[in-house]
Amino acid sequence: MKRLHFLALCLISLNSFAQTTPWSTTTTTSQTRKLNGANEIRWLWGSNLYSLPDSINITATSITSLPFVGQTIVPGNPASVWRQMFGQTQIPTASLSGGTAYELGVSAATHNLSWSYGRQAATATISTAVISPGSLSVFGSQPAQPGTVSGTQSVTTPSNTNRTYTLTVTTTDGKTATATTTDTWLPGRYWGRSASATPDNTIILAVAGGNKELSGAKDKSGFTVTSSGSNYVYYAYPASLGDLTFISVGGFSSFGAFTKSVVSVTNINGYTQNYNVYTSNNTFSATTPSIIVY
Repeated sequence: MKRLHFLALCLISLNSFAQTTPWSTTTTTSQTRKLNGANEIRWLWGSNLYSLPDSINITATSITSLPFVGQTIVPGNPASVWRQMFGQTQIPTASLSGGTAYELGVSAATHNLSWSYGRQAATATISTAVISPGSLSVFGSQPAQPGTVSGTQSVTTPSNTNRTYTLTVTTTDGKTATATTTDTWLPGRYWGRSASATPDNTIILAVAGGNKELSGAKDKSGFTVTSSGSNYVYYAYPASLGDLTFISVGGFSSFGAFTKSVVSVTNINGYTQNYNVYTSNNTFSATTPSIIVY
């Protein structure tokens, strides 16, 4: 309500005050605006009465918005209050990409992130641009107003540790923008055909007639296994994700037509963990219909 009183009184007074020294529209230096008479604009803040004097010196700044809901006006020097109302600067811009999904392994992952930072039409000068963790400064040239600069930054993510990288861009007047990207480490899940009713590590990794993908879930729908002769069909995923409760083949419930075993699997990156392996009790001599598991 105080802000509303303040704005209303300012707008009413603006209708009646006259300039004797007009402002230039092109200057980039401080100017003085002469009001016709003292104390033409007054406002109450709490129990305090504030007013504009006969003349007021306001440093030139871009006018980007009218007062908005939620804006905090700090009472004090009239020039400061006026600038807070009509001289708001804009936040900078920031973008960060390059986060990657890696298969669980024994080695760290080193790769590049792509970053950019920029200024809008009324953004103040940018002072810092830092990627964390690591406090990696990527600030170089000052972007145009408006404009952006971009580049890449090498990072190393420890093995099997999800890590979110954050770019924070800060201006000289304290405004910030952030952007994030994340490296994740995931297990593989495998499906394919097997001449053996008990697929081992080698057969599972081979994914003959099937495929492999990185995922932290056991549920999967709409996959098939291509036949070659007469073979069993298997689906394997980390045992830590729990047991399946449903399997369908070609739209028919087939949970009882598969047998579960637990196999120690060492992936191509040397990472070992137990896998639940569901293998069909019967062989297939043709490509399977769509399989759904969960």
